[in-house]
Formats: sequence, C-alpha cells, structure tokens
Amino acid sequence: MYHPYGLRDTIMLAKKLPPLEEGGAGWLRALAAMTSGETLSLEDIRELLTQGSSTIECAEVERAPGVFSTADVYSA
Repeated sequence: MYHPYGLRDTIMLAKKLPPLEEGGAGWLRALAAMTSGETLSLEDIRELLTQGSSTIECAEVERAPGVFSTADVYSA
C-alpha cells in the first residue's frame, strides 16, 4: 500500500542524497538504495528534487521524460 512521504521525511531523505550537481546517476542510485522496497509517487520525487534544485532545473528534469504536465496520480 502506498504511503506518501511527509515533508519532514522528504527533507531528511534529501539531506542524505548526494548533490545533483555531482550527477543524476549517483543521486538516483542513492535514492533507490534508501527507498528500496518503498513506492514513491511522482509528487514524492518532485518534492525531493525541489530540496536541491531551482524551479527551472526541476522543470528541465521533468521535460526530458515527458512528465512535466503529468498530474501526481498513484494507481496501485
């Protein structure tokens, strides 16, 4: 069952992730290791990105895979 991350949880997780400036691959590997066995929603990922990126950078990250205008809808 999906349980959304709270703001405090997101902030604590974001503090443990490497800086995005060091590369997305390392950031994603660390995120995957720290959240293994958990389901993250698009909104959870967006919140994590905003902790270490500007609004423009977040928009660029979302434009590449085509989720820029995707609503955060979780379906189990």
